[in-house]
Amino acid sequence: MPRIHALSKSWSIVGKGALTAAAAMLAVGTAFARQPAESVARQQSAPPPGDPRALAKRLAYPPGSAAAALPQLKPTPVPNRVTAVKVYVSDIDRALKFYTDLFDLDVLGKTGTREVILCFRNAPLQPGQPRGSAPQPLLILIIGPNSPPVAVRNPTMLVRVDLPAMKTKAASLGVQLDMVRDAAGRDITGFGRDPDGNWFQVYR
Repeated sequence: MPRIHALSKSWSIVGKGALTAAAAMLAVGTAFARQPAESVARQQSAPPPGDPRALAKRLAYPPGSAAAALPQLKPTPVPNRVTAVKVYVSDIDRALKFYTDLFDLDVLGKTGTREVILCFRNAPLQPGQPRGSAPQPLLILIIGPNSPPVAVRNPTMLVRVDLPAMKTKAASLGVQLDMVRDAAGRDITGFGRDPDGNWFQVYR
């Protein structure tokens, strides 16, 4: 009997230990289940500690920093738009003088002697452009294949202008504009070519 009593006592101890372990597991499971769904998803999607993405995230948002406490906002979608027009020319300096004189363009930068980037002065920013950036679309003049001038009016770019003022300026620069008029005889648009034969169109 003492032996049976000792055995039952040991089983009693083991049983209590198993119940304690089961209760602990149940408590952990309950606590995990109470976590917000986004917290669980964030933990599951987090890169492993050795992953370079984890290091980049720690550098960008070090623990305890003000940046780490800020809510992570989703990037604002940028609408599709034309950001630049590229025109091939045979002489950069000649093309640069032509376009800056005729359209009052500002030079944003150059890539050696083969490319220059221009923007329209005082033009409004397009939707999605950050403040302080150059108005788009930009005009890029680049040394490239010099195709022969074509007779068909196929403009490389269309520019909205003060049409009477543009006619006066073009005449003073010796640039010919072929004007198109409406039924009342008023100018509504004009076509011209740069020194390399690239067509452009201006309209009111």
